[in-house]
Amino acid sequence: MIDRNHAVWHFSWAISNLYRNGNDEVKAALQSAYDDALTRPETLSRFRLIAIDNVLGDQILIGDAHNMARSFVRKHVVVPGNTDHIQNYKEYVENRRSGLQIFFINILYKTKSFFEGVF
Repeated sequence: MIDRNHAVWHFSWAISNLYRNGNDEVKAALQSAYDDALTRPETLSRFRLIAIDNVLGDQILIGDAHNMARSFVRKHVVVPGNTDHIQNYKEYVENRRSGLQIFFINILYKTKSFFEGVF
């Protein structure tokens, strides 16, 4: 399960990547989110240094740093011509989780969060 530290790290990292790889139009649309992403990792109690490095580092890493990320990317990123990834948007839509699956995942997460607060 993902906690706040992990979520902030990944969202800040993703916004930074989108901004730094984007054209002027993308940068204009993401400017306020990017400004926040530059400082948000400072609030973390865990993953702080790696988050800061991912957001501010000279090297832009694109979500293929570990096995879980690699598996996720292969199921969610369209890369025509690379059979390790899905080939088109239609294939992505056909393979994505259903609303029922997402519903049950949310129930499991809320149940886990509840019991973490109790114990």
